[in-house]
Amino acid sequence: MKQIERRLRNRHLINSGDAVLAAVSGGPDSMALLNILHETLKADNIPLAAAHANHGLRKKAAQEADLVRGWCEQHEIPYFETVLPLLGVMEKEGGSLQDQARRLRYEFFERVMREQGYTVLATGHHADDQIETMLMKQAGGRALLGDPGIAEQRCFGAGRLIRPLLSMQKKEIYDYCREHRVPFETDESNQSQKYTRNRFRQNALPFITKENPNAHEAFQQYYEWTKADRVYIEEQARHQLGMLITEEDEHSVTFSVSALMELALPLQRRVIHLLLGYLCAKQNNTSVLHIDKIISLLNEDNPSARLDLPGALQFIRSYNKGTFAEALPGNQPAAEASAVKLELPGTAVFDNYFFENGWYAPFNKSANMDTFIYSPEDITGPLMLRTKRPGDRMHPLGMRGEKKLSRVFIDEKIDRTQRETAPILIDNGGQILWVPFVKKSTFHVRNPDSPTKSLAMITAVKNIMK
Repeated sequence: MKQIERRLRNRHLINSGDAVLAAVSGGPDSMALLNILHETLKADNIPLAAAHANHGLRKKAAQEADLVRGWCEQHEIPYFETVLPLLGVMEKEGGSLQDQARRLRYEFFERVMREQGYTVLATGHHADDQIETMLMKQAGGRALLGDPGIAEQRCFGAGRLIRPLLSMQKKEIYDYCREHRVPFETDESNQSQKYTRNRFRQNALPFITKENPNAHEAFQQYYEWTKADRVYIEEQARHQLGMLITEEDEHSVTFSVSALMELALPLQRRVIHLLLGYLCAKQNNTSVLHIDKIISLLNEDNPSARLDLPGALQFIRSYNKGTFAEALPGNQPAAEASAVKLELPGTAVFDNYFFENGWYAPFNKSANMDTFIYSPEDITGPLMLRTKRPGDRMHPLGMRGEKKLSRVFIDEKIDRTQRETAPILIDNGGQILWVPFVKKSTFHVRNPDSPTKSLAMITAVKNIMK
Protein backbone atom coordinates (compact mmCIF):
# COMPACT_ATOMS: atom_id res chain seq x y z
CA MET A 1 0.00 0.00 0.00
CA LYS A 2 1.47 3.28 -1.16
CA GLN A 3 0.47 5.34 1.88
CA ILE A 4 2.26 2.92 4.21
CA GLU A 5 5.35 2.87 2.00
CA ARG A 6 5.44 6.68 2.08
CA ARG A 7 4.94 6.65 5.86
CA LEU A 8 7.82 4.22 6.34
CA ARG A 9 10.19 6.43 4.34
CA ASN A 10 8.98 9.95 5.15
CA ARG A 11 8.81 9.36 8.89
CA HIS A 12 12.05 7.34 8.94
CA LEU A 13 10.43 4.34 10.56
CA ILE A 14 12.79 2.02 8.68
CA ASN A 15 16.17 3.14 7.41
CA SER A 16 19.02 1.69 5.40
CA GLY A 17 20.99 -0.69 7.59
CA ASP A 18 17.98 -1.77 9.66
CA ALA A 19 16.88 -5.36 10.08
CA VAL A 20 13.15 -5.74 10.81
CA LEU A 21 11.36 -8.29 12.97
CA ALA A 22 7.56 -8.31 12.58
CA ALA A 23 5.41 -9.43 15.53
CA VAL A 24 2.79 -11.63 13.87
CA SER A 25 -0.15 -13.20 15.70
CA GLY A 26 -1.91 -14.55 12.60
CA GLY A 27 -4.74 -12.02 12.75
CA PRO A 28 -5.61 -9.65 9.88
CA ASP A 29 -3.62 -6.71 11.31
CA SER A 30 -0.31 -8.47 11.72
CA MET A 31 -0.65 -10.52 8.53
CA ALA A 32 -1.38 -7.36 6.52
CA LEU A 33 1.66 -5.74 8.17
CA LEU A 34 3.87 -8.71 7.29
CA ASN A 35 2.75 -8.65 3.65
CA ILE A 36 3.20 -4.87 3.33
CA LEU A 37 6.69 -5.04 4.85
CA HIS A 38 7.62 -7.95 2.59
CA GLU A 39 6.55 -6.07 -0.54
CA THR A 40 8.17 -2.80 0.58
CA LEU A 41 11.49 -3.94 2.05
CA LYS A 42 12.56 -6.51 -0.53
CA ALA A 43 13.23 -3.73 -3.06
CA ASP A 44 15.67 -2.11 -0.60
CA ASN A 45 17.25 -5.42 0.49
CA ILE A 46 16.30 -4.75 4.12
CA PRO A 47 16.15 -8.04 6.09
CA LEU A 48 12.72 -9.07 7.36
CA ALA A 49 11.71 -11.86 9.74
CA ALA A 50 8.56 -12.82 11.66
CA ALA A 51 8.10 -13.81 15.31
CA HIS A 52 5.04 -15.57 16.67
CA ALA A 53 4.20 -16.01 20.37
CA ASN A 54 1.75 -18.82 21.16
CA HIS A 55 -0.06 -18.06 24.43
CA GLY A 56 -1.43 -21.59 24.66
CA LEU A 57 -4.86 -20.40 25.80
CA ARG A 58 -7.14 -21.02 22.82
CA LYS A 59 -8.01 -23.96 20.61
CA LYS A 60 -6.98 -22.03 17.49
CA ALA A 61 -3.49 -21.19 18.85
CA ALA A 62 -1.77 -24.03 16.96
CA GLN A 63 -3.76 -23.18 13.83
CA GLU A 64 -2.56 -19.56 13.98
CA ALA A 65 1.06 -20.68 14.42
CA ASP A 66 0.73 -23.02 11.42
CA LEU A 67 -0.66 -20.18 9.29
CA VAL A 68 2.18 -17.77 10.09
CA ARG A 69 4.86 -20.45 9.77
CA GLY A 70 3.50 -21.64 6.42
CA TRP A 71 3.25 -18.11 5.00
CA CYS A 72 6.84 -17.36 6.01
CA GLU A 73 8.11 -20.60 4.45
CA GLN A 74 6.24 -19.81 1.24
CA HIS A 75 7.82 -16.32 1.05
CA GLU A 76 11.25 -17.42 2.35
CA ILE A 77 11.08 -15.23 5.45
CA PRO A 78 12.93 -16.30 8.62
CA TYR A 79 10.46 -17.38 11.30
CA PHE A 80 10.76 -17.57 15.10
CA GLU A 81 8.17 -19.11 17.40
CA THR A 82 7.70 -19.77 21.11
CA VAL A 83 5.02 -21.13 23.44
CA LEU A 84 4.73 -18.74 26.36
CA PRO A 85 4.56 -20.25 29.90
CA LEU A 86 1.61 -18.00 30.65
CA LEU A 87 -0.45 -20.33 32.84
CA GLY A 88 2.56 -21.19 35.00
CA VAL A 89 3.45 -17.54 35.44
CA MET A 90 -0.14 -16.68 36.38
CA GLU A 91 -0.22 -19.48 38.94
CA LYS A 92 3.08 -18.35 40.45
CA GLU A 93 2.82 -14.55 40.21
CA GLY A 94 -0.85 -13.75 39.63
CA GLY A 95 -1.76 -10.35 38.23
CA SER A 96 -3.63 -9.46 35.06
CA LEU A 97 -3.71 -12.18 32.41
CA GLN A 98 -3.42 -9.64 29.59
CA ASP A 99 -0.58 -7.75 31.29
CA GLN A 100 1.41 -10.93 31.92
CA ALA A 101 0.80 -12.13 28.36
CA ARG A 102 2.02 -8.82 26.96
CA ARG A 103 5.13 -8.85 29.17
CA LEU A 104 6.11 -12.39 28.16
CA ARG A 105 5.36 -11.69 24.50
CA TYR A 106 7.58 -8.62 24.33
CA GLU A 107 10.34 -10.33 26.32
CA PHE A 108 10.36 -12.99 23.59
CA PHE A 109 10.50 -10.38 20.82
CA GLU A 110 13.34 -8.53 22.54
CA ARG A 111 15.29 -11.78 22.99
CA VAL A 112 14.95 -12.68 19.30
CA MET A 113 16.10 -9.19 18.29
CA ARG A 114 19.11 -9.38 20.58
CA GLU A 115 20.16 -12.90 19.61
CA GLN A 116 19.50 -12.58 15.87
CA GLY A 117 20.65 -8.99 15.32
CA TYR A 118 17.36 -7.32 14.40
CA THR A 119 17.18 -3.58 15.06
CA VAL A 120 13.47 -2.82 14.58
CA LEU A 121 10.36 -4.54 15.90
CA ALA A 122 7.17 -3.82 13.88
CA THR A 123 3.68 -4.39 15.28
CA GLY A 124 0.26 -4.22 13.63
CA HIS A 125 -1.41 -1.54 15.76
CA HIS A 126 -3.80 0.50 13.63
CA ALA A 127 -5.99 3.63 13.74
CA ASP A 128 -8.87 1.92 15.56
CA ASP A 129 -6.44 0.74 18.24
CA GLN A 130 -5.29 4.33 18.66
CA ILE A 131 -8.81 5.65 19.28
CA GLU A 132 -9.59 2.81 21.71
CA THR A 133 -6.36 3.34 23.62
CA MET A 134 -6.80 7.11 23.90
CA LEU A 135 -10.37 6.69 25.16
CA MET A 136 -9.32 4.03 27.67
CA LYS A 137 -6.50 6.21 29.03
CA GLN A 138 -8.78 9.23 29.31
CA ALA A 139 -11.46 7.22 31.09
CA GLY A 140 -8.90 5.66 33.44
CA GLY A 141 -7.14 8.93 34.27
CA ARG A 142 -3.85 7.75 32.75
CA ALA A 143 -3.60 10.23 29.88
CA LEU A 144 -2.24 13.27 31.72
CA LEU A 145 1.03 11.91 33.09
CA GLY A 146 1.87 9.18 30.60
CA ASP A 147 1.74 8.90 26.84
CA PRO A 148 -1.84 9.85 25.81
CA GLY A 149 -2.01 7.13 23.18
CA ILE A 150 0.10 4.77 21.05
CA ALA A 151 3.43 6.13 19.87
CA GLU A 152 4.31 5.55 16.23
CA GLN A 153 7.84 4.61 17.30
CA ARG A 154 9.81 4.33 20.52
CA CYS A 155 12.93 2.75 21.92
CA PHE A 156 12.72 -0.98 22.51
CA GLY A 157 15.56 -3.10 23.86
CA ALA A 158 18.69 -2.07 21.99
CA GLY A 159 16.62 -0.95 18.99
CA ARG A 160 13.24 0.55 18.14
CA LEU A 161 9.59 -0.46 18.04
CA ILE A 162 7.49 0.89 15.15
CA ARG A 163 3.77 0.83 14.29
CA PRO A 164 3.46 1.54 10.54
CA LEU A 165 -0.32 0.93 10.34
CA LEU A 166 -1.50 3.70 12.69
CA SER A 167 -2.98 5.59 9.74
CA MET A 168 -5.09 2.58 8.60
CA GLN A 169 -8.56 1.80 9.88
CA LYS A 170 -9.57 -1.78 10.62
CA LYS A 171 -11.93 -1.88 7.66
CA GLU A 172 -9.06 -0.79 5.37
CA ILE A 173 -6.96 -3.65 6.69
CA TYR A 174 -9.71 -6.17 5.90
CA ASP A 175 -10.04 -4.65 2.41
CA TYR A 176 -6.27 -4.95 1.92
CA CYS A 177 -6.24 -8.61 2.97
CA ARG A 178 -9.06 -9.47 0.59
CA GLU A 179 -7.53 -7.54 -2.31
CA HIS A 180 -4.06 -9.08 -1.87
CA ARG A 181 -5.32 -12.51 -0.78
CA VAL A 182 -3.56 -12.35 2.54
CA PRO A 183 -4.74 -15.22 4.79
CA PHE A 184 -5.51 -14.63 8.45
CA GLU A 185 -7.21 -16.17 11.47
CA THR A 186 -9.79 -14.39 13.65
CA ASP A 187 -9.53 -14.29 17.44
CA GLU A 188 -12.89 -15.16 18.99
CA SER A 189 -11.82 -13.54 22.29
CA ASN A 190 -12.08 -10.14 20.55
CA GLN A 191 -15.86 -10.46 20.94
CA SER A 192 -15.79 -11.02 24.69
CA GLN A 193 -17.24 -8.21 26.81
CA LYS A 194 -15.06 -9.11 29.79
CA TYR A 195 -12.09 -7.23 28.29
CA THR A 196 -12.05 -3.44 28.64
CA ARG A 197 -10.73 -2.83 25.13
CA ASN A 198 -13.47 -4.93 23.62
CA ARG A 199 -16.14 -2.90 25.41
CA PHE A 200 -14.71 0.34 24.05
CA ARG A 201 -14.36 -1.25 20.60
CA GLN A 202 -17.94 -2.51 20.48
CA ASN A 203 -19.70 0.43 22.15
CA ALA A 204 -17.72 3.67 21.82
CA LEU A 205 -15.91 3.22 18.51
CA PRO A 206 -19.02 2.66 16.28
CA PHE A 207 -20.65 5.81 17.70
CA ILE A 208 -17.53 7.94 17.12
CA THR A 209 -16.90 6.75 13.57
CA LYS A 210 -20.60 7.19 12.71
CA GLU A 211 -20.41 10.80 13.91
CA ASN A 212 -17.18 11.37 11.96
CA PRO A 213 -15.89 8.76 9.51
CA ASN A 214 -12.48 10.49 9.63
CA ALA A 215 -12.30 10.52 13.42
CA HIS A 216 -9.12 8.43 13.33
CA GLU A 217 -7.32 11.33 11.64
CA ALA A 218 -8.55 13.78 14.28
CA PHE A 219 -7.51 11.45 17.10
CA GLN A 220 -4.07 10.90 15.60
CA GLN A 221 -3.56 14.64 15.14
CA TYR A 222 -4.71 15.29 18.71
CA TYR A 223 -2.28 12.64 19.94
CA GLU A 224 0.67 14.11 18.05
CA TRP A 225 -0.07 17.71 19.12
CA THR A 226 -0.69 16.73 22.74
CA LYS A 227 2.48 14.66 22.89
CA ALA A 228 4.54 17.49 21.38
CA ASP A 229 3.09 19.92 23.95
CA ARG A 230 3.86 17.50 26.78
CA VAL A 231 7.44 16.98 25.61
CA TYR A 232 7.97 20.74 25.46
CA ILE A 233 6.56 21.36 28.95
CA GLU A 234 8.66 18.52 30.37
CA GLU A 235 11.79 20.02 28.79
CA GLN A 236 10.99 23.34 30.47
CA ALA A 237 10.33 21.54 33.75
CA ARG A 238 13.70 19.76 33.57
CA HIS A 239 15.37 23.10 32.97
CA GLN A 240 13.73 24.48 36.13
CA LEU A 241 14.45 21.38 38.18
CA GLY A 242 18.14 22.08 38.68
CA MET A 243 17.39 25.53 40.07
CA LEU A 244 14.75 24.22 42.49
CA ILE A 245 16.58 21.33 44.15
CA THR A 246 18.45 22.32 47.31
CA GLU A 247 19.42 18.88 48.66
CA GLU A 248 19.46 15.40 47.20
CA ASP A 249 20.70 11.88 47.83
CA GLU A 250 19.67 8.41 46.73
CA HIS A 251 16.74 8.30 49.18
CA SER A 252 15.36 11.86 49.11
CA VAL A 253 15.21 15.11 47.18
CA THR A 254 14.43 18.54 48.68
CA PHE A 255 13.31 21.62 46.78
CA SER A 256 12.51 25.26 47.46
CA VAL A 257 8.77 25.69 47.92
CA SER A 258 8.81 29.41 47.11
CA ALA A 259 10.78 28.83 43.89
CA LEU A 260 8.35 26.13 42.77
CA MET A 261 5.30 28.28 43.49
CA GLU A 262 6.68 31.07 41.30
CA LEU A 263 6.29 28.79 38.26
CA ALA A 264 3.16 28.56 36.15
CA LEU A 265 0.79 25.81 37.30
CA PRO A 266 1.50 23.48 34.33
CA LEU A 267 5.20 23.63 35.16
CA GLN A 268 4.52 23.02 38.85
CA ARG A 269 2.68 19.81 37.98
CA ARG A 270 5.42 18.54 35.68
CA VAL A 271 8.22 19.46 38.10
CA ILE A 272 6.52 17.49 40.88
CA HIS A 273 6.12 14.52 38.55
CA LEU A 274 9.82 14.71 37.65
CA LEU A 275 10.81 14.98 41.32
CA LEU A 276 8.84 11.83 42.06
CA GLY A 277 10.46 10.11 39.11
CA TYR A 278 13.84 10.99 40.62
CA LEU A 279 13.15 8.49 43.42
CA CYS A 280 11.22 5.85 41.49
CA ALA A 281 12.42 5.94 37.91
CA LYS A 282 11.35 2.39 37.15
CA GLN A 283 7.84 2.63 38.54
CA ASN A 284 5.89 5.74 39.45
CA ASN A 285 2.33 4.99 40.54
CA THR A 286 1.59 8.55 41.60
CA SER A 287 -1.59 9.90 40.01
CA VAL A 288 -2.74 13.38 39.11
CA LEU A 289 -4.80 13.33 42.31
CA HIS A 290 -1.61 13.05 44.39
CA ILE A 291 0.06 15.86 42.44
CA ASP A 292 -2.99 18.09 42.93
CA LYS A 293 -2.98 17.27 46.66
CA ILE A 294 0.72 18.20 46.95
CA ILE A 295 0.12 21.53 45.19
CA SER A 296 -2.85 22.15 47.50
CA LEU A 297 -0.63 21.54 50.56
CA LEU A 298 1.95 23.96 49.20
CA ASN A 299 -0.73 26.64 48.82
CA GLU A 300 -2.02 26.28 52.38
CA ASP A 301 -1.02 28.63 55.20
CA ASN A 302 0.09 25.70 57.38
CA PRO A 303 3.89 25.55 56.99
CA SER A 304 4.11 21.86 57.92
CA ALA A 305 2.45 18.86 56.30
CA ARG A 306 3.08 15.19 55.54
CA LEU A 307 1.50 13.07 52.81
CA ASP A 308 1.97 9.34 52.18
CA LEU A 309 2.33 8.43 48.50
CA PRO A 310 2.29 5.17 46.53
CA GLY A 311 5.51 3.22 46.24
CA ALA A 312 6.52 3.75 49.91
CA LEU A 313 7.16 7.46 49.32
CA GLN A 314 6.40 10.47 51.50
CA PHE A 315 6.02 14.15 50.83
CA ILE A 316 7.06 16.41 53.73
CA ARG A 317 6.41 20.16 53.77
CA SER A 318 8.40 22.15 56.33
CA TYR A 319 8.26 25.90 55.82
CA ASN A 320 10.15 26.67 52.59
CA LYS A 321 11.36 23.11 52.16
CA GLY A 322 9.50 20.40 50.29
CA THR A 323 10.95 16.90 50.47
CA PHE A 324 10.11 13.68 48.65
CA ALA A 325 11.64 10.76 50.50
CA GLU A 326 11.53 7.01 50.54
CA ALA A 327 9.66 5.85 53.62
CA LEU A 328 12.75 4.36 55.23
CA PRO A 329 12.98 3.89 59.00
CA GLY A 330 15.17 6.97 59.22
CA ASN A 331 12.45 9.10 57.64
CA GLN A 332 9.88 8.18 60.27
CA PRO A 333 9.60 10.02 63.61
CA ALA A 334 12.50 8.72 65.65
CA ALA A 335 12.02 6.87 68.88
CA GLU A 336 13.23 8.78 71.90
CA ALA A 337 17.00 8.55 72.14
CA SER A 338 18.57 7.42 75.40
CA ALA A 339 19.40 10.32 77.70
CA VAL A 340 23.08 11.27 77.91
CA LYS A 341 24.70 12.78 81.02
CA LEU A 342 26.81 15.93 80.61
CA GLU A 343 29.32 16.31 83.45
CA LEU A 344 31.02 19.53 84.56
CA PRO A 345 33.66 19.59 83.34
CA GLY A 346 33.08 17.04 80.62
CA THR A 347 32.06 16.27 77.07
CA ALA A 348 29.26 14.29 75.49
CA VAL A 349 28.10 13.11 72.10
CA PHE A 350 24.38 13.06 71.48
CA ASP A 351 23.21 11.83 68.08
CA ASN A 352 24.96 14.13 65.59
CA TYR A 353 26.02 16.74 68.18
CA PHE A 354 29.12 17.24 70.33
CA PHE A 355 28.91 19.11 73.66
CA GLU A 356 31.68 20.50 75.84
CA ASN A 357 30.82 21.68 79.37
CA GLY A 358 33.46 23.77 81.16
CA TRP A 359 33.98 26.65 83.54
CA TYR A 360 33.31 30.05 82.07
CA ALA A 361 36.14 32.54 81.45
CA PRO A 362 35.64 36.09 80.08
CA PHE A 363 37.62 35.43 76.90
CA ASN A 364 35.32 32.65 75.81
CA LYS A 365 32.10 34.61 76.21
CA SER A 366 29.55 33.99 73.47
CA ALA A 367 26.01 35.11 72.80
CA ASN A 368 25.37 32.68 69.95
CA MET A 369 22.83 29.88 69.93
CA ASP A 370 25.68 27.34 70.02
CA THR A 371 26.57 28.27 73.61
CA PHE A 372 24.76 28.26 76.94
CA ILE A 373 26.12 30.11 79.98
CA TYR A 374 24.69 29.16 83.37
CA SER A 375 25.32 29.11 87.11
CA PRO A 376 25.66 25.58 88.49
CA GLU A 377 24.39 26.92 91.83
CA ASP A 378 20.98 27.65 90.29
CA ILE A 379 20.58 24.24 88.71
CA THR A 380 20.06 20.80 90.20
CA GLY A 381 22.51 18.48 88.52
CA PRO A 382 23.41 16.37 86.80
CA LEU A 383 22.64 17.87 83.40
CA MET A 384 21.12 15.52 80.83
CA LEU A 385 20.58 15.57 77.06
CA ARG A 386 17.44 13.99 75.58
CA THR A 387 14.91 14.41 72.76
CA LYS A 388 11.50 16.06 73.10
CA ARG A 389 8.58 14.49 74.91
CA PRO A 390 4.84 15.13 74.73
CA GLY A 391 3.85 18.10 76.88
CA ASP A 392 7.34 19.61 77.07
CA ARG A 393 7.37 23.28 78.10
CA MET A 394 10.14 25.81 78.71
CA HIS A 395 10.55 29.38 79.91
CA PRO A 396 12.25 31.10 76.96
CA LEU A 397 14.76 33.83 77.64
CA GLY A 398 13.08 37.24 77.41
CA MET A 399 9.56 35.97 78.03
CA ARG A 400 7.46 36.23 81.18
CA GLY A 401 5.92 32.81 81.12
CA GLU A 402 6.31 29.31 79.82
CA LYS A 403 5.77 28.18 76.27
CA LYS A 404 5.09 24.78 74.75
CA LEU A 405 8.22 23.35 73.17
CA SER A 406 6.21 22.38 70.09
CA ARG A 407 5.27 26.05 69.68
CA VAL A 408 8.91 27.08 70.07
CA PHE A 409 9.87 24.79 67.19
CA ILE A 410 7.08 26.18 65.01
CA ASP A 411 7.91 29.81 65.79
CA GLU A 412 11.59 29.23 65.07
CA LYS A 413 10.68 27.47 61.78
CA ILE A 414 12.45 24.23 62.65
CA ASP A 415 11.84 21.43 60.15
CA ARG A 416 9.39 18.87 61.43
CA THR A 417 11.86 16.06 60.73
CA GLN A 418 14.51 17.81 62.84
CA ARG A 419 12.22 18.33 65.83
CA GLU A 420 12.13 14.63 66.61
CA THR A 421 15.90 14.33 67.06
CA ALA A 422 16.85 17.80 68.33
CA PRO A 423 18.86 17.62 71.61
CA ILE A 424 17.29 19.20 74.70
CA LEU A 425 19.33 20.10 77.79
CA ILE A 426 17.53 19.50 81.10
CA ASP A 427 18.45 19.56 84.77
CA ASN A 428 17.87 16.73 87.24
CA GLY A 429 14.29 17.86 87.78
CA GLY A 430 13.41 17.81 84.09
CA GLN A 431 13.48 21.59 83.67
CA ILE A 432 14.35 22.49 80.06
CA LEU A 433 17.40 24.75 80.11
CA TRP A 434 18.33 25.00 76.47
CA VAL A 435 17.44 23.74 73.00
CA PRO A 436 20.79 24.13 71.22
CA PHE A 437 20.71 26.29 68.07
CA VAL A 438 17.01 27.01 68.73
CA LYS A 439 16.16 28.70 72.05
CA LYS A 440 17.69 29.45 75.48
CA SER A 441 15.77 29.51 78.74
CA THR A 442 15.83 32.13 81.47
CA PHE A 443 18.62 30.10 83.12
CA HIS A 444 21.00 31.47 80.51
CA VAL A 445 23.16 34.28 81.99
CA ARG A 446 22.94 37.30 79.73
CA ASN A 447 25.65 39.42 81.38
CA PRO A 448 28.43 37.13 82.54
CA ASP A 449 31.17 39.83 82.73
CA SER A 450 30.55 40.69 86.42
CA PRO A 451 29.08 37.53 87.87
CA THR A 452 28.06 37.16 91.50
CA LYS A 453 28.30 33.39 91.15
CA SER A 454 30.58 30.92 89.46
CA LEU A 455 29.56 30.33 85.86
CA ALA A 456 29.90 27.47 83.41
CA MET A 457 29.52 27.42 79.64
CA ILE A 458 28.40 24.65 77.32
CA THR A 459 29.45 24.76 73.66
CA ALA A 460 27.60 22.71 71.05
CA VAL A 461 28.82 21.56 67.64
CA LYS A 462 26.39 19.94 65.21
CA ASN A 463 26.74 17.70 62.16
CA ILE A 464 29.83 16.03 63.56
CA MET A 465 29.17 12.85 61.52
CA LYS A 466 29.35 14.61 58.16
